[in-house]
Order: sequence, then C-alpha cells, then structure tokens
Amino acid sequence: IHISATTPPEKLLRFMVGRWKLAMPEVLISVIGGAQNFDVSPELLQTFKDGLAAAASAARAWVFCGGTNSGCMQVVGEAFANEKDVVLVGIAPYGCVHHRSLLSGCRSKIVGYPLVPKANSRDGAQLQKDHTHFVFVDNKKEGVAGWGGENRLRVETEATICGGGDVPSAVI
Repeated sequence: IHISATTPPEKLLRFMVGRWKLAMPEVLISVIGGAQNFDVSPELLQTFKDGLAAAASAARAWVFCGGTNSGCMQVVGEAFANEKDVVLVGIAPYGCVHHRSLLSGCRSKIVGYPLVPKANSRDGAQLQKDHTHFVFVDNKKEGVAGWGGENRLRVETEATICGGGDVPSAVI
C-alpha cells in the first residue's frame, strides 16, 4: 500500500486487518537498525536469522522493519525466506524506493518488481524480496530528503497495534 505520511495509524491497521485479511498478531516484533552492511561472522548471522524466524513463527508475530535490501533489513528479510507463515511488513519511505514508478497507480494490481538489484545509495534502495507486505509512506520527498519520512507513522502504528496492552511488543 502507498499512503500519505499523515495517514492515521488506526486507518492503516484497519486496512491491514480488513483488506489484507491479516489476523491480529499475538506479538509485534519491531526490528530497527542501519542500512549499511556490517561485518558479522557467518555463524552468528545464521544464529540470529534462525532465532528470529523461530521466535516470530512460534509467537504468531507480525515483524516490522524498513523493507529495503540493505543492512539489517536485508538480514531480516533473509531470515524469513522460508517462513511464509510469518507476516513481515516492510515500512519504507516511498520517495526512496527504487523502481517506485512501477508501483505508482497500480491499485489492486499485481506488479512485477525487478529482482535484479539496482545499487543502493543515499538516494534510494531496492526492496527486499522476502517481505510479505509493504507499506510505502509518502512524505512528498525523494532521495536523501525522503529517508525517515516513514518513522512517525511506523511508531504510531506499532503503538496502535499494542495500544490496549493485548499485544506485547519487542524491539530488536
């Protein structure tokens, strides 16, 4: 979904449950981190991926992250490559998504997104292919000025999901 940065979080949640037909999660896992590549041993990286996927699956969680194919978001996506029962939502700034012109005006249509990566840069990033859903938050800024335009809506949506205390959350 492509939405305005001023969209009320309650409206986004209604869309996710109503239109996407997602059952409310038992746990919300919010993963935040950098977009730069980082140097971690392959063993530690695999342990993280396996643990995150197992925990999210066992808890019937929704997992939120930035959705791009870079840094920790890429690692999170890869963790769920074989876990199709987990809802993995990428919340990304629309003005920073590579190939966004393919997504413009595609209401209720399936769109082929190029899997051949375009190099990530300060101006934009490729989407990570293993996410089950994407929320593109449009703050009317593109490139380097667009980064961070999704943060307020993401935080407010997470708070709305967990609001009554019925859905616990974990931040990684």
